[in-house]
Amino acid sequence: MNITDDGWPDNLTALWPWKLYHTSNPISKYGFTAIVLLTPDGKKVLAGAESAGMENWKSSEHYHGEKFAALLDKGLEKFKAVKR
Repeated sequence: MNITDDGWPDNLTALWPWKLYHTSNPISKYGFTAIVLLTPDGKKVLAGAESAGMENWKSSEHYHGEKFAALLDKGLEKFKAVKR
C-alpha cells in the first residue's frame, strides 16, 4: 500500500508514528519505506522491520527474504497472543 501517495487511512491509527515522521521530515517526500504489521483493525503494531536505509542492507528485513519471513512469523505469533 502506498499510503504516502494515496493518503493515510484514518482507521489505521497504529501508523501515527510513521505518519508523524513522514509529515515532519521533509526529505521523506523523496522516498519512505517501512514494513509494519498491524492487527486487522489497524490499532496495534504487531511487528516492524528495521530501517530500509542502505546502512542496514546487511541486516534489514527489506533485503533478506529469510529475515522478512521471520518478521511475518513474529507478527503472527504476537497476533495469536493478542487474540487470546
